[in-house]
Amino acid sequence: NVTNSNGTVTSVGVSGSDGIEVDSGSPITTSGTIALGLNRATTRNFLNVPGVNVLDYLTDSAEKAKVLAFDNSQTAATVTTMFTDAIAAMKTSGEKYLYFPSGLYLINSSTVTALDDFKLIGLGAQIQYASGDSIFKFTTCHRWEISGFKFTSTASAYADVSFLYVSTDSGFFNIHNNTFDNFQRSGVRLENLYDNGGAETEGCVVHNNLFIDSANYSNDLQAGVSLLTDGEYSKVFMNEFRNVPSAARFVGGANGVFSHNNCLLVNGDVYDASYTNAVVYCAAGANNTGKIDILFNKINHNATGIAAIVIKGDSAAGLNAFKIIGNDILVHGLGTTKADLIYLDEAPYCIIAQNKLRGVATPVDSCLILNDSEECIVEGNYFIKTVNAIELTGTSTNVVLGNNVFDSTVTTKYSVASTSSFKSNDRIIIYCSDLTTDLTTGTGNGFLIAPYDMYVNEVYAEVVTAPTGSVVTADINDGGTTILSTKLTIDANETSSRTAATTAVISDNSILEGVIITCDIDAVGSTTTGKGLVITMYVTKL
Repeated sequence: NVTNSNGTVTSVGVSGSDGIEVDSGSPITTSGTIALGLNRATTRNFLNVPGVNVLDYLTDSAEKAKVLAFDNSQTAATVTTMFTDAIAAMKTSGEKYLYFPSGLYLINSSTVTALDDFKLIGLGAQIQYASGDSIFKFTTCHRWEISGFKFTSTASAYADVSFLYVSTDSGFFNIHNNTFDNFQRSGVRLENLYDNGGAETEGCVVHNNLFIDSANYSNDLQAGVSLLTDGEYSKVFMNEFRNVPSAARFVGGANGVFSHNNCLLVNGDVYDASYTNAVVYCAAGANNTGKIDILFNKINHNATGIAAIVIKGDSAAGLNAFKIIGNDILVHGLGTTKADLIYLDEAPYCIIAQNKLRGVATPVDSCLILNDSEECIVEGNYFIKTVNAIELTGTSTNVVLGNNVFDSTVTTKYSVASTSSFKSNDRIIIYCSDLTTDLTTGTGNGFLIAPYDMYVNEVYAEVVTAPTGSVVTADINDGGTTILSTKLTIDANETSSRTAATTAVISDNSILEGVIITCDIDAVGSTTTGKGLVITMYVTKL
């Protein structure tokens, strides 16, 4: 016989005749009723009762009626005490499941400390922020599941408030199927997670949530999810970010994953020339230099001047590279106002691959900018509606390109600073004479039809027999127009331009497939002309 009152088991009895065994294994020896002291949580699980009802700890009947009626005239202090009393009771009883029935709860910032393996479930409950730095803050708590809530506020100005704040040696939280509406700083903030004194951070997972309708207060710290110092090894996936200032901010949250999220109608600031914000923003913190994967997200229809993805790394920690793979960044920008899509700064060895990058109807300034980011791989991307598809600035050297596709709306495929370069993946050799005949000046001494679109990175000239008396000078032409502002020279008594006193300078790096490349000999040695001239171009196949 079970007596059940409002989800709470109040008594359990067993009645029977001689010979029935009870939990202790002792048989009933006389007919009658025996009262059993059973564990309430175990019995509740057996009976599929959802756990402890938080309203059992709200003794003020008038306040309880307001909660159930979604009446926000309730007293936040009273409702907050209800929650703290319920948590205190859970610690005493060993209960692991607290649920909030459908209703509106006004709660001041409440901190839960040292409670593990717990479920906090909302059954149609709306939790409204009242005061403090959070709604629920967790310290030294582990293995929590939080789901089924709508967290909200009535805020109309920025404040350093995060609805769920997981911090101070907490970890392994599973936050899912919630709505975060009108947050100020963050819907979820992860910081100083437990790491067992080393590299064993207990990362959290944030998935299948809705972050929605949060005003832009022109503060870079605003983001649906913030992963800060020691917010490592956390995963943010399959969430919807809609009409919010920013989706995620990783600053100290290394080794993380942001994948399969929808980021729509982001309302971030006008163009940010310093790249201090983005739909997805990653920056090196005191102990975070990267290793974040941004994979297969939809970052679409965002009328914002902030970039879609910003990576600010640390060039001294090149092994901690980022991966940006398979994202659709479409119709992003503010029309005639400048907006960029992906920006990397001091982020070497990153992989940017298989992304679809499209600006608004008026082309955005740049789809991809690499600044001081060497040895990156840019491969298999599709560029649409941009002025500069790929822009290398600073010392972004040895960038690897491959199989990128450019729509006809792209103005310039590549913009490369003189201190940046692509990594060569082929070489073109043009023979300008035979091996035995003295060199003579002239045009068209050697030619080749360009087999593909290419970017010329380096050029060199060699001879079999060195000139004497003066230098050999050679030129390279793209369809009859020189590509060198300073021509190739081989010094007297030398056989290669690699050792020349004057280094050749390339002024036009791009050569299109099918163009005739010709080589001219502008000067030969005055005493011995030189013999057997070969010109080599180290190129990147585009």
